[in-house]
Amino acid sequence: MHVSTPAFTSAAQLHLTAPTPSLNLILQSGVLLPCRTGICLHTLFAHDLAVPAEVLQRITVFFLDGKPVDNLETAFAHEGCRIALAAGLPGAAGLAMRLGSPLAGLRPGITHLDKTHEAVKEHSYITLALFSLSMPMLAPHFLAQGVYVTPAQLEQYVSPESRAHCTFTGSTGETGTPGAQANGPLASFLPTWQAMPKEALVRLTVAPA
Repeated sequence: MHVSTPAFTSAAQLHLTAPTPSLNLILQSGVLLPCRTGICLHTLFAHDLAVPAEVLQRITVFFLDGKPVDNLETAFAHEGCRIALAAGLPGAAGLAMRLGSPLAGLRPGITHLDKTHEAVKEHSYITLALFSLSMPMLAPHFLAQGVYVTPAQLEQYVSPESRAHCTFTGSTGETGTPGAQANGPLASFLPTWQAMPKEALVRLTVAPA
């Protein structure tokens, strides 16, 4: 997903109060998170995004713009970068992709090596994607905090069962317009997100199970 100038402040709000496992898959597709950039990945996840230390140490694989990272202190997030997390990847390939892997020498052509970084930007964003065991460990954390998705993602990844049985609270207005505060079945929000511009954003939060 690519959004050149995310309109976080005007995003419609969608808060689901009856979460289902299928909602986790939206994080695999990549969601937008407003955050600082120009900081190292360790500071980003441990401090700014408040991932608990005991969870963060179990995330063994970080990809920054598609390249495996070996050191969270020397890899820096930049505006619009895509960060993918994984844990428990099997086999030699999984071992080779891990942070500080003893097999890192087998992937010299794809390893993230750039230790330079841009100036810290307070109001920026990244795209985050979760895979494998990072999904159950981190999906509740980020969905409770809130992630930004497009109407197309909602239509693709929010299952018909969720639409029928979940309820939402929030704004049903299109991005950039004042939306009425509403409560009701998730299915009633469908016409709104289908009518939104393709580049619009919806702030999605999900109540803990």
